[in-house]
Amino acid sequence: MFRAFVKAARLRTLPLSISGILVGSAVAYADGYKNWQIFALALITTIGFQVLSNFASDYGDGMKGTDNHDRVGPERGLQSGAISPKQMLSAIKVTGIITFLIA
Repeated sequence: MFRAFVKAARLRTLPLSISGILVGSAVAYADGYKNWQIFALALITTIGFQVLSNFASDYGDGMKGTDNHDRVGPERGLQSGAISPKQMLSAIKVTGIITFLIA
């Protein structure tokens, strides 16, 4: 089950989402602004929102039927049955709450 959620998180999407934080922080650092707490919180929040977005996308596509046996690309958690809609909805809620509290 844990592997199914890791796969549903689509970790390969994280580099693109954190690139803005890295570039912005590098520019701020070059200008003499150093706040590692803000950097860490921004990075964690960005990762949380990206994972939340990926979970929500899987849930929406699974419930609409967009992710079916005709889908081209990697199999999704809901589509394969590895994750139930109720489990994905719970993951969305937990990820959203944790990310909101960190943000």
